[in-house]
Amino acid sequence: MLATRLKELRKSRGLTQKSIADIFNLDTSSICKYESGQATPPSDIVKKFAEFFQVTTDYIYGLDDNPNPPIRQNDEVTAKLEELKNGPGYRILCDLIRDASSEDIEKLKIIHDTLKSKNKYED
Repeated sequence: MLATRLKELRKSRGLTQKSIADIFNLDTSSICKYESGQATPPSDIVKKFAEFFQVTTDYIYGLDDNPNPPIRQNDEVTAKLEELKNGPGYRILCDLIRDASSEDIEKLKIIHDTLKSKNKYED
């Protein structure tokens, strides 16, 4: 299943085996072997493939047919959501989401990414 999924993901992006090999600093022969099932990539490479193609490693390994399953919330996220729900920002967020166009969502993503980057470098 891994071989088939890798090949499908690569082709879905219109990439060649050589381009994937170049992106991951691998030999083209390695990609060929992974896609033909003659070899299995190491788990760290599978993780990089998953990040690149924006799917889960379970999807690549054939353990899950959904490439993007719902995000599982941890206790920290659940606590933060409860905090937001009981605070004044909740209504603002609900209004933003309810009335947001796809263009608005893109703008919110840019704001989110900017804030996240800013906080990362301030720590």
